[in-house]
Amino acid sequence: MSNIFNVGLSGLMSSQRVLATVGHNIANANTEGYSRQRVELSARLPQAIGDINIGRGVTVDSISRVSDQFLTSQLRSTAANEQQQAAYHSMATQVTDLFADTSIGISSVLQSFFDALQDVNNDPTSITSRQIFLSASEELVTRFHTQASEVGDIEDEINFDLQSAVNDINSLTRSIADLNVRIQQELGRTHGIPPADLLDKRDLQLVQLAELVGANAIEQADGQLTVTVGNGQVLIAGATVNKLTLVPDPFDATRMEIAHDVGGTPSPISNYLTAGRVGGLLAARAEVVDGTRNELGRLAAALSLEFNTQHKAGIDLNGAFGGDFFSIAAPQVINKAGNTGGISVAFDPANVANLKPVDYRLRYDGTNLTLTNFATGAQQTLTGAGPFNVEGVQISITSALAAGDEFRIQPLRNVARDFDVVVDDTRKIAIAAPVQTQESSSNLGNATIAPPLVLDASNPALRNTVNIVFQDPPTTYQINGAGPLIPYSSGNTIDLNGWRVQISGAPVAGDTFTIRANTSGFGDNANGLALADLATRGILDGGANSVVEGYGNLVGVAGAKTRQAELSHEAFQVLRNNAIAAREEISGVNLDEEAANMLRFQQLYQASAQIVQAGQETIDALLSIMR
Repeated sequence: MSNIFNVGLSGLMSSQRVLATVGHNIANANTEGYSRQRVELSARLPQAIGDINIGRGVTVDSISRVSDQFLTSQLRSTAANEQQQAAYHSMATQVTDLFADTSIGISSVLQSFFDALQDVNNDPTSITSRQIFLSASEELVTRFHTQASEVGDIEDEINFDLQSAVNDINSLTRSIADLNVRIQQELGRTHGIPPADLLDKRDLQLVQLAELVGANAIEQADGQLTVTVGNGQVLIAGATVNKLTLVPDPFDATRMEIAHDVGGTPSPISNYLTAGRVGGLLAARAEVVDGTRNELGRLAAALSLEFNTQHKAGIDLNGAFGGDFFSIAAPQVINKAGNTGGISVAFDPANVANLKPVDYRLRYDGTNLTLTNFATGAQQTLTGAGPFNVEGVQISITSALAAGDEFRIQPLRNVARDFDVVVDDTRKIAIAAPVQTQESSSNLGNATIAPPLVLDASNPALRNTVNIVFQDPPTTYQINGAGPLIPYSSGNTIDLNGWRVQISGAPVAGDTFTIRANTSGFGDNANGLALADLATRGILDGGANSVVEGYGNLVGVAGAKTRQAELSHEAFQVLRNNAIAAREEISGVNLDEEAANMLRFQQLYQASAQIVQAGQETIDALLSIMR
């Protein structure tokens, strides 16, 4: 009779375990990261009575967790990529919105600057027009300052977000390490039966960690995980945690870098972190923020240097040569701690069009100087003693270098922030040319001479009087009526004494054109026209683009990066959702299935109860007979 009771009780207990597990599944149907659990049942070993085996009911072998580690790993990977693109897109959008905002953009004030200059050219002696031009110039530099400041604010926001992310990472790694210990303990206590709910919690936190920084997890034989990031840096090894921290860039104290802290010794690893939110923030800083700041600096530098060069080629209302119109910050050089040698870097006015919106690293290995482009990683070896003219800058060695000396060169970082108008007197705006051209009143041909263009204001012979006299036949000319015969072709340029003129048309023998000092040219606008030509003259990208086109390209590139990041984010969102759906297909709770299981095991419970009741009735009947 006891066998009937035992069989019934085993059915009751097994059904109760299954119903509890079904209820646990249903209760956690909407719990993030939960993996459904399944009760594994098996028949108890039978009892041998004579030549037969009598069944002894059912037993619960285990409660297993329905999980696929490949799908779990895939979810971590897609989560890391999706969050990387989300962070990048967020920062890129801020930069694009900054330049798209016409109220703080540069396009309109740049146009106003050249429009005001044209008004001065229309009436070079007008003090009012000159004052309006100075005001437009000051508004232009103010707008550059504003945009540079806004870009700096975005970098400050990235530093803040990095600190927040590092705090969250350290909190998660500590929690995962604690779960490692608890899981190991449970595996020992249950003789290897996995603690399902603890494993779910650890997997969920690993996904959250991947969202922040990307994570690779390797399970050890004892059930604990080793978690690495970046280039294999260990964050978690069992119960041991190596924290991340923020440290100042050794070349820029305002710029924070991620460091891996092992035993109290932090090692920068920002270059290795490409996934998760941290990877997106670092990429946006390097590609969008740094690139935009340097591009703004390049526009300001090119405009300033070219405008200054041309301005110094003219004369002002006082009859004096013009000076610098704008001031700009010199290229910044940051020494690595421990350097023994020194360098200086300056802009190369003759190669302004070759300026690149990048930073450089210069390193001396004891034999060679290697210059590395931070944006592209491209390297070039500088040979000789210098100075070295590279991409619009000139690098000079100021004191002997030693092996290991390293410098960061930032030619354009602070230009947009610091450049300014230095002319504060309307009379000192050099609109007139220092030389002027004149056609002889006795000329008989129809040739004309254009206003002169000053090529070298420092040429000592610049203002000497020069006569260009055409000979017979008038396909040649002489300088001052003497010397060699020089071939003439209409429209060709003539360069001499630091100026350039152009004669067009058909002269006759004896026609004379004079270039001489402009001693009373207050109404002359020849230099002002050359200044205004900078609006359309190619002074960027090897002469391919004007400063106006350069700003348009900046806005276009920022917008293209933002759009690309948006598309990538959307694509990774789809991949992440697919990964979630794939995991849910295997591990998620199906409420219809659980409801069916509940009904099935309720019936089993009731049937088992009937077995117990039948056994009780049988015993009662036997006892009644015996009485």
